[in-house]
Amino acid sequence: DNQSDNMLTISKNGHTNFFFLFGGTNEASQDLVQGITAGGFFFDEVALMPQSFVSQATSRLSVEGSKAWFNCNPESPYHWFKLEWIDKLADKNAIRVHFLMKDNPSLSQNTINRYESMYSGVFYQRYILGEWSVADGVVYDNFDRKTMVVDLPADIVFEKYWI
Repeated sequence: DNQSDNMLTISKNGHTNFFFLFGGTNEASQDLVQGITAGGFFFDEVALMPQSFVSQATSRLSVEGSKAWFNCNPESPYHWFKLEWIDKLADKNAIRVHFLMKDNPSLSQNTINRYESMYSGVFYQRYILGEWSVADGVVYDNFDRKTMVVDLPADIVFEKYWI
């Protein structure tokens, strides 16, 4: 493959930056960045990328002062990106900036209202409110893990189970 096919070169005031474009679409995507030396990565919709790709790419940030930027719509609070990055901001020396649609100056209030009316439940929580929410209740909308799930005592043994 010709690596220059996915390279963008930008020059200004005698300085040139090279930008390589990669798609982190599957487990094999990590092979695309293995071995490179990078000064930065921008991961667009990182929650849709495999952890192997993101881990390989961030491990390639070996240039002094290198940085990684991420954006995404939230998924489950048990998603690998939430657990490994959002929940470990201090460990990663990272910050999180939570944006909503109202923060996007290109969206009119009519467009925002239309998007808000398109979603409900967990999808509203994720896509409109930007919350990392569990899909509990998608089938059983009154499901509440706090009140409906209990640990069984060790001395209870069942021969049959019914759901």
